Amino acid sequence: MKALVALGALAALVIPSASFAAQACPDRTPRTITSVPEASLKCQKTIAKEGGKFAKTKFKELSKCRLKEPTGTCPTAKNVEKIEKAALKTAEKIAKECGPDAAQGGLTSSYGNETDDAIISSCMLSQHNVDVEVLVGHFTGIATENPFDDNDAKLRDKCVKELSKLGQKFVDGALKLGQKCLDKAMKDGVGGDLSPLCIGSYSGGAFTPPTDLKTAEKLDKLVVKTEDKIAKKCDDPAAAFPDASTLQSIFACAGAETIADFQECIVCEAWDGTVDLLEQQYAESHAAFVGPGADAIQTAVDAASPGDKILIGSGTYSEDVSVTTTGLKLVGCGGATDDRPFLPRSQGNVDGINTAGADDLLLQSLEFFDWDDNAIKVNNANGVAFRDIVDDGNLNTKYAVFPVSSSNVLVEACQVRRENDAPIYVGQSADIVVRFNDVREGVAAIEIENSAGALVHNNFMTDNTGGILVFKDPNLPVQDSQDHTVISNAIIDNNTPNFGTGFVANVPQGTGMMIISTDDSLFQGNIVRENGTFGVLMLDQIAVNILVPGTFPVLSADQTCRNNQVRRNAFVNNSLQPDPNVPVAGQKVFALGDDGGGNHDNCFSPNGPSGGALVVPLFQSEDCTPGP
Repeated sequence: MKALVALGALAALVIPSASFAAQACPDRTPRTITSVPEASLKCQKTIAKEGGKFAKTKFKELSKCRLKEPTGTCPTAKNVEKIEKAALKTAEKIAKECGPDAAQGGLTSSYGNETDDAIISSCMLSQHNVDVEVLVGHFTGIATENPFDDNDAKLRDKCVKELSKLGQKFVDGALKLGQKCLDKAMKDGVGGDLSPLCIGSYSGGAFTPPTDLKTAEKLDKLVVKTEDKIAKKCDDPAAAFPDASTLQSIFACAGAETIADFQECIVCEAWDGTVDLLEQQYAESHAAFVGPGADAIQTAVDAASPGDKILIGSGTYSEDVSVTTTGLKLVGCGGATDDRPFLPRSQGNVDGINTAGADDLLLQSLEFFDWDDNAIKVNNANGVAFRDIVDDGNLNTKYAVFPVSSSNVLVEACQVRRENDAPIYVGQSADIVVRFNDVREGVAAIEIENSAGALVHNNFMTDNTGGILVFKDPNLPVQDSQDHTVISNAIIDNNTPNFGTGFVANVPQGTGMMIISTDDSLFQGNIVRENGTFGVLMLDQIAVNILVPGTFPVLSADQTCRNNQVRRNAFVNNSLQPDPNVPVAGQKVFALGDDGGGNHDNCFSPNGPSGGALVVPLFQSEDCTPGP
């Protein structure tokens, strides 16, 4: 597969010699970017140039760490020091060029409406910080270690390093191309929207390239070079990947199975991420900026119109917030220097942020502490994104991130600690993505309860009672638990004694993955090690009641586990220190009751490096045929 784009008819007239082949990336039209007056040119150019330098430093430090250090140790203190130093240096440069009121006031982004230049660096870099974190997740993965002892380990490692490097190079190269084009157009006083000239757009899976000839040609070369190198470094006919297992063990581009999959992932994610960075540099569009004060966030929320973006400055906010406005974006600043808006528990209130019935929400770069119930609860939303949410539950908070009865849910790049139930919980929802999160010291790290269609990948879980729980509770009105994909997660050393209450109090200490009454789901390519009782436990509600009598007084109409696949996971050193209250332990355990339904078609294909499936059936033995 060559190149990113297929030129439209107009572009073909401008660039007759160009040759583009389509890469079917998601549709994206960049925000409008317009020229600034001469007095603001240096300010705008500095914002973009220094923002790009920060992004490059963040990429370098986090990616280098992921490729070198053991899983779960990144970023190190040294990496953080370098990233924060780059952020402070950027702030100094922006202050120098944008300090004069005329320079900042002439910006055509919404920063032109502010009088404090520190807002530009704090808020722009905070958003860059999140986007690069996510891009490193795509390009490098949450873990880079080889979970299997196979013949293609060297080839795999070469591919992992190349994907990481190429993703970074693409963003850096495409960003500089866009910046150079935009800065020149502004210097020349070009009118109108500059995005079609310098960035291009996607529609219907086809790319309309920048109308600037040099930018389009160089972007095409960048894509061709990226795709060629992926093909060269990740594909070797002399050492072919047997049954694709080696490719599937790579955490970058989770779910990719072919060279073409990796090419599409790197090119599409890199281009989309580049657009994010350019928009943040040239086309910020916030409706309001708020700093600490009595009910400051709530006041801004109450005044907001649907679709508004509110930037929230660093500092402490002693308030809880209720949101009912559709399309609202609450975006914290200061994340690049770990100085996000801080919302500690407010006396007499149980949720830090509570929303109900508001769609298309973005909650980003906010820090919470010690709420009595939840840090953020979202109910009945179609479209909600939790990004870079930081929470210390202080062993008091139940859920840090708690979307319920919602659809189109995204939870990414969050750091959550010490919740007494589930740090990340998604319940009675559909079309869910949970990725690139770091979850520690809770009871059940990630719960997907009574939901459908969850993609859970590239999450790191340690020091919890249990790692990932995917289950159906018969007591809830929505009776779903199916069509999940749980891949490329690191579930390591979850052996904290259970300190939860209610159903979660029954999770055995030392559980890697627990699957209850779930159908048609895939659990693949996960690193599951050093969990004292179970690597993976699959059981139905009948089995739960036998193990822990009275857990489910009423069973679901469909309480079975059917058509699940546990494939090519690395189960290592689990079940070596079982919970003394559990009657059976093992690397991989089926515990399925006989409901008269016959074979349930749940399958373990070879999981390594511990060999074939160790199945300990408590009640009904499964006749399981390994998957291909």
